[in-house]
Amino acid sequence: LQKVRLKEPYGIPYRSLYSKNIDNLMFAGRNISTSHLAFATTRVMATCGVLGQALGTAVAQSIAEGVDIRYINIPNLQKILMQDDCYLPWHGREVSSLTREAACNAEICRNGKERGEENLWIGKAGEYIEYIFDNDTYVKEIRLVFDSDLNRNYKNMPCLVRINEPDFHIPFTLVKSYEIIGTDSEGKEHIINVNDSHQRFVKHSVDWKVKTVRFIPLETYGSEDFRVFDFEIS
Repeated sequence: LQKVRLKEPYGIPYRSLYSKNIDNLMFAGRNISTSHLAFATTRVMATCGVLGQALGTAVAQSIAEGVDIRYINIPNLQKILMQDDCYLPWHGREVSSLTREAACNAEICRNGKERGEENLWIGKAGEYIEYIFDNDTYVKEIRLVFDSDLNRNYKNMPCLVRINEPDFHIPFTLVKSYEIIGTDSEGKEHIINVNDSHQRFVKHSVDWKVKTVRFIPLETYGSEDFRVFDFEIS
């Protein structure tokens, strides 16, 4: 039996997640519609988890749009999934207009690409990322994506029971502590302080009217560099 190694990721078609002839019958996991060859890679746990997220999002969209699960708006589904940090090969995420229009000292953090070393902002202690507007501007959400070291050669993130075992630890590259400061034209500050974060993907809901928004990384789980894929405001 010959083993074939894939050279790059591939997308899983949405149509493999639902029945073509039985209404309201959907699949998310090892029972999706694939050939035996495709099953070799679609059956793994992390992929099954993402399939569940995709299908759950699709069902919610089907209800919201009032259409059969087979006929939802696929580009809209893809947009929502990427906004929730799902990786879709060959698709770029569209960043918010507020993010695009502001001046920024780190262009790489607003390119809509959240995988690959070439898409990382890498900062040192004392460095920060900042957005600057011409005037005080309303901001309702701040979106962050950190580097969880997807190519790590140690065991995956632990459950709390095994947190102290040397082979089970949070990725060194994740940002552990950080500060976000929003400042208006009169110097009034809004401050978010986060300690002991262990997430790759973070959202903060805010109600700010500010001229600048600054992200200041303070500590990682071991890396000397601060590694950030996305810092977005909307």
